[in-house]
Amino acid sequence: MAPYVSHPVRRIRADPTDEQISLVVELDADGDDAALTAMIESASGHVRRELQFNAYLLSIPQTAVDELCDVEHVVRIETANTLSIHSNVADLPDVDDPTGED
Repeated sequence: MAPYVSHPVRRIRADPTDEQISLVVELDADGDDAALTAMIESASGHVRRELQFNAYLLSIPQTAVDELCDVEHVVRIETANTLSIHSNVADLPDVDDPTGED
């Protein structure tokens, strides 16, 4: 089954650039985050944070959004702007560095 893809993500998918984009991706209950992580890393992106409800905040090049839509068990893809957990998603720390320090 094809995932729900928000309207902004559909527009990016139709006309991508090389710029990075922050997305929220949700997996179904059977989803394996290893497959998602492997795809993201192969596209030169990274998982920034694990969220509730089997969802992940990630950054990938816009050109990889189409491939992301084909990852098995992905049920929803939206821009990170849908998050209300932080006023500026760009300031969220990466999973690798939860302190936000380099």
